[in-house]
Amino acid sequence: MQRDTLRFQVGEFTCYRVSDGHNIYPLGAIFADAPADQLAGVLPPGELAAGQLTIPYTALLADTGAYRILVDTGAGPFAATTGGLVNNLRAAGLAPETVDLVVFSHAHPDHIGGTVGEDGHAAFPNARFLMLRAEFEYWMTDATQAKLASGELYGAGPIEQLICDWLHKYLPPIESRLELLERDAEIAPGVHVIPALGHTPGHLAVMISSGRQQLLYVGDAFVHPAQIGRPEWNCMFETDRRRAEETRRQLLDRAAADRCLLAATHLPGVARVVRRGSGYGLE
Repeated sequence: MQRDTLRFQVGEFTCYRVSDGHNIYPLGAIFADAPADQLAGVLPPGELAAGQLTIPYTALLADTGAYRILVDTGAGPFAATTGGLVNNLRAAGLAPETVDLVVFSHAHPDHIGGTVGEDGHAAFPNARFLMLRAEFEYWMTDATQAKLASGELYGAGPIEQLICDWLHKYLPPIESRLELLERDAEIAPGVHVIPALGHTPGHLAVMISSGRQQLLYVGDAFVHPAQIGRPEWNCMFETDRRRAEETRRQLLDRAAADRCLLAATHLPGVARVVRRGSGYGLE
């Protein structure tokens, strides 16, 4: 198996964490409201000194035997270090043409940028696509588009215009196959999508269950392992920081209580959430 792909079992289902690449972020983008003295206790000195973090981009593919379900399509040409998802799927023996269903956790560029290849054709030509209606409608409103165009949504400057560009480039080609969900739903036997709001207004998590095992895939509810122990720490790109913190705590409660495996787009590997005193950790 390629080093860019991690294969593991959830009961009878075979799951894959597949790399799309990585990107480098300023420390303040990942920890927008974390006190500097507390960051010093959880980050390596080199990262603190550099003032930046290398963040992995990793998708999830679940093969249930009846369906192949991909969660997010990666960043595409977002950066020189992204866009490797399709090649890594093929290297793992997972032809994009065999993907039945693509779930968008949300519509940020690093989650929708792999829907169309460099040739302009659909990267997953036989797949249906799913997203929460609240997510799609939020990003497509004139008000949100105007804030992105002026850099006022996150205060992130030119990257907001890129967000707007990605929405218009990568969603319209698959819109005829895009189904908008109103709420949580079982999208295939053993696979549920769950609203996990805050990072964006229609952010989704995915619960995969087979036998007595479960995997909770939380998209961007967590963007750094430090947030497991500090769920009150938000990144720059939350649309509702209070709601995002509430969602992180709810997901941690659920994962710990049910002994779920936990995975996220920007967290390495797969781990189990455990209670540590009044908080949580990973094992």
